[in-house]
Amino acid sequence: MVEYGSSRCGTIVGNLINQIEQLHRVGIVHGDIKPSNVIIADNGKVSLIDFSNARRLGDNWSERGVSQSTQSFAYPREDKRASQLHDYYALLVTMSSLVGVSIKPSRHNFDIWSHSLITELQKLGFSTTLTEQIIHLVEVIGDDLTKHHPNVA
Repeated sequence: MVEYGSSRCGTIVGNLINQIEQLHRVGIVHGDIKPSNVIIADNGKVSLIDFSNARRLGDNWSERGVSQSTQSFAYPREDKRASQLHDYYALLVTMSSLVGVSIKPSRHNFDIWSHSLITELQKLGFSTTLTEQIIHLVEVIGDDLTKHHPNVA
């Protein structure tokens, strides 16, 4: 069993990351990760629900010209194809809302937002492994946004 740290929040986040990685290993992108699509049972088991926007990796997001993802959790790059980055970005925004980071992430404030998120998460007693995993996700998303939007500070 993987140790996520002393907090229940760490266990929830770690289990959620594992579920997302399992989906990605079989080529599925959830496409609508947000707090209301995460169920936590009384025994602590974490489950993702609502796969109505799930796509195969690389498939088009739009179905009949309509994208079904929740805008406030949607990756700010307007990719037409499903990618793991969409789920990881939504996961980071979900974590941000759960720990009370009030800054809404955008291309223009990603560095400030991600620093606030990591600072708040570090207060929760996550394991070093989980903290490093989250920092890696933040770096991957930040690099992708900067690569495609070089004017982003």
